[in-house]
Amino acid sequence: MKRVLKISVFIAGLIGLVVVSYLWYLHLTYIDETVNAGSAHGYTIGQSKKEAFGVAAAQYTSREVAGIHIDEPFGTIEPVDPNYRRLEPSDSWTLFPGKRRDFFDVVKLRFVDGKLVEIHRNRQRFELP
Repeated sequence: MKRVLKISVFIAGLIGLVVVSYLWYLHLTYIDETVNAGSAHGYTIGQSKKEAFGVAAAQYTSREVAGIHIDEPFGTIEPVDPNYRRLEPSDSWTLFPGKRRDFFDVVKLRFVDGKLVEIHRNRQRFELP
């Protein structure tokens, strides 16, 4: 009986350790940062849309970015030269780092008067309730 109790406590402890480790991993990999001065992720505050598009195109070529999502006109496009005309009217771009279009891992660029004013990075490995 003592042996069964010891094994049960060990298994419960192991399951508890796995759960706590996973929650700690989620906490450590969460990113939510905003840059309003300087540079981040290859972009510099004050860049023109054309310059930012050039950086996105280079990141797309090197597979650092999977695409750019814009709200007006709505769509997710690949950052290649013919598509710049679709991006130009939009003042908010959402870039997808990596190889997938994942809305839980994004870099958002916000422009005012054609100049980059904010770089926001958000990455989470879980969906909040």
